[in-house]
Amino acid sequence: MKPAFSPRPARIALAALSLLSFAALAQTAAPAAQQTAAQGPKLFQQKQCNLCHFYEARSTAPSVKTMKATLKGDPARTSAAISAAPSHAGELKAVAPAELRSMSEWLAGTSFEEQAAAAAAKPAPGSPEAKRLEAARAKEEAAAKAKAVADAKAQTKKDAEDKAKAAAEAKVQAKKDAEDKARQAAEAKAQAGKDAAAKAKQEAEAKALAARDAEAQAKREAAAKQEKEALAKREADARARKDTAALDAIKRETEEKAKRDAEAQATAKRDADAQAAKREAEAKAKREADALTAQKREADEKTRLETEAKAKKEAEAQAAQKREAEAQAAKKAEPVKAEPAAKAAEPAAKAEPAAKADAAAPGGKKKIAYRDGSDLPPCPAPAGAPFGTIDETAAKAIIDRVGCPQCHAYVQKKTGPPMKNIQEKYKGDWECVASRLTKNKTHKEEGVTDDLKPAEVKIVADYVATRNR
Repeated sequence: MKPAFSPRPARIALAALSLLSFAALAQTAAPAAQQTAAQGPKLFQQKQCNLCHFYEARSTAPSVKTMKATLKGDPARTSAAISAAPSHAGELKAVAPAELRSMSEWLAGTSFEEQAAAAAAKPAPGSPEAKRLEAARAKEEAAAKAKAVADAKAQTKKDAEDKAKAAAEAKVQAKKDAEDKARQAAEAKAQAGKDAAAKAKQEAEAKALAARDAEAQAKREAAAKQEKEALAKREADARARKDTAALDAIKRETEEKAKRDAEAQATAKRDADAQAAKREAEAKAKREADALTAQKREADEKTRLETEAKAKKEAEAQAAQKREAEAQAAKKAEPVKAEPAAKAAEPAAKAEPAAKADAAAPGGKKKIAYRDGSDLPPCPAPAGAPFGTIDETAAKAIIDRVGCPQCHAYVQKKTGPPMKNIQEKYKGDWECVASRLTKNKTHKEEGVTDDLKPAEVKIVADYVATRNR
């Protein structure tokens, strides 16, 4: 029994309707895609992005081919990558948001067929698959938010612990400093007491010695007085008796006594001077010893403070390194949001040949010394007018393909002379530029001109010799 309704005509009608819708959508989107395709390369050249990003060869930054393979179909990610690059901080000041969007769409651009296929592959809004994807995204966002909250709490707790630890260490250090200050004050007080006692002892000893000296002097003076009185009495008696012999004897005795007294006084003076010198030497030795002791205490205290400061600094450095290591470990441990399998596989598959092209590009990554071309023979005289029929876009494409900007910047000197200097030196003489391009020793060693056809050499030479930029 035949069914009352056959699904085949309906499927055919639905396919025809889809093709018509696809064609209408293509006609609507084509002008915008063409406009982006036209503006992207032009802005890329105008903003001098090509000085660091060659088309195939890698210079100081990834090549355009590698970026297109890696970021294909994701303009938002391309724009974010351009904005986040530290080396773009200065260059992006002169780039408007609309210009950045055009370059991002050009770098991440895909064909309309690929975009339509990707749009058709997306689940319909409200379908079970779309709901599952939305639930998965919500779950991932909730997990990321919970992780961020947990990380913030952990960081807050860690900061509080570090702050409490620092406060405790500061308190311990303050207590230690107070104890050291009190100990130093006690030592200074004890030393002052010792110095006062020693000074009092010295003064007492000097006073007792002065008293003994005064008593001895008084005794000597009393004895001398008695002896003088006795001699005077004897002399008076001898004079009364008129005893000449006795008077002579008394005279001799008086002279001897005066001599003995002078000798005794000299001896006493020498003894006093010796005692004073001894006391002065002892006092000086004590002052020097006290000074050395004070210097030693100061040196020990300085050494202790330096040792503690060094230990504290090392501890702080170790703590900082530990915190940095923990932060890096936490950063590495963060889950990386997985891209869809098909989208991740496509850039990986296309990035591999691009990376190989970068590695095999003319000039490669080999570092060579600066060469100014002074070893080249002189150029012949110009044979005619400039070629003047070049296609500027084609010339720039050839220059980017062979990697000329890798060795020749426009103003700065790299491994080769600046392009501005070359243009000023060979202005209008495209034949000489062509000769330099093909006969330069560095170009031959690096294989720059191996894949250049004669017509391409003429185009590049005429562009360099007849253009200001």
